[in-house]
Amino acid sequence: MRWPRRLGIDPLAFRLKNLVEEGDLLTGGEPQVRTGAREVLDALAGAGIWNENPPERVGSDGLLHGRGLGASEVGMAAADLAA
Repeated sequence: MRWPRRLGIDPLAFRLKNLVEEGDLLTGGEPQVRTGAREVLDALAGAGIWNENPPERVGSDGLLHGRGLGASEVGMAAADLAA
């Protein structure tokens, strides 16, 4: 996630601020169930590795190197096509 850094925002802090948490209402009106995402992000923040300088983009082996974090949620929505 490059653009938070370009805006001067820590990517981990950005994720924590925008995290959908248990009980938050989703687009269909149903509440979010517990996912454990907050605990994972808190553990990552506490591990200290996030604050270390990232590795060189291109390593001595010529391969691209980096560090990242990804998460997703798959959901479904119902639609009333008869309306």
